[in-house]
Amino acid sequence: MDILLVNKNHPLPDDYQAEDLIPLKDISDKYFKLRNESLLLNKTAAENLNRLLAAAADAGHTGFIIDSAYRSRKLQADLYRTAQNTLTQPPGCSEHETGLAVDILEYGADNDQLAWITDHAADYGFILRYPDNKEHLTGIPYESWHFRYVGVQVARYLAEYNLCLEEYMHRKYNVPLGKFETKRFVNPNEKIIWDFLMSKFGNPYAVAGLMGNLFAESSLLPNILEISYQTKYNIDSQEYTEGVDNGTYDNFVHDAAGYGLAQWTYHKRKANLLAFAKETGRSIGDIMMQLEFLMIELTTDFKEVYDSIIDSTSVTDASDIVLMKFENPHDQSMGTRKYRAKNSRLYFLRYINKEQFLFFHQSHILN
Repeated sequence: MDILLVNKNHPLPDDYQAEDLIPLKDISDKYFKLRNESLLLNKTAAENLNRLLAAAADAGHTGFIIDSAYRSRKLQADLYRTAQNTLTQPPGCSEHETGLAVDILEYGADNDQLAWITDHAADYGFILRYPDNKEHLTGIPYESWHFRYVGVQVARYLAEYNLCLEEYMHRKYNVPLGKFETKRFVNPNEKIIWDFLMSKFGNPYAVAGLMGNLFAESSLLPNILEISYQTKYNIDSQEYTEGVDNGTYDNFVHDAAGYGLAQWTYHKRKANLLAFAKETGRSIGDIMMQLEFLMIELTTDFKEVYDSIIDSTSVTDASDIVLMKFENPHDQSMGTRKYRAKNSRLYFLRYINKEQFLFFHQSHILN
């Protein structure tokens, strides 16, 4: 197969079209869960991904969820515009547009799933695209979850010689090595949300537990529309937000699309959110409006949740309560609980025990 090098120095052509895309939900005997049912991937890559995860299961490593796969140019442009000042790549510069890249998250009970995948990926044609200590060449800091299909022969060569894709292309095809200056990213919304919630709760366990769940829902982006809805109806977050604000989109309440920090979906909650935005004269995507509405919900319709977490003495307990009694997603497995509690502990360490916290990298602000 021809090897595509994609980064800011080597963007895809404007007319690039990913080939042989198939729905990942249609893979038979899947060894993974999906973040949403609309995810697509190149057929060969998808089949080899499932073979890789089947081998992981045979080795005792399960609990994988595919967080992101193919993205259209339009979707990538929306993510880039919505998540400004993050590590999100400009349209044309993201590997996800090739249909050959996939983000794998570990939701299982052990902590070695992705380590096993990294060690064995080459046998199934995958590489860890952004390895440690290569960010000056790739432009992206280490990402343990982002894998790229390149075929078994190339993948094994990179593994044998400890190369990133940029180095391989330079060695094999004399493609110039670019140099990138990368900055590790912290979402600017994070401190705003922490300070607001601390002013209301006064309890860092409660705040961390709530924020870990908000991060899992929206990556702390107030103006983000559920990605599967963007794909299904060909509308991006900015168009959706503007349409709700100016009244040209009139189905906000009943469209069942997740939106905002908490990915509000249920029609009554969305109706209340919309009414509050109009009452306060602010955009439906305004972060402070959403935080104020969040507190209204927690102190009225979800007062049991509020009363339970305001006195919590454990990040994990607070996270579990928010997950099961406030967000209430379909998947409330132990793996999901551990994943959200892990997010929550990172916030607690960042703001309370800073000496324990080396670096927090946002794994759902995607390349």
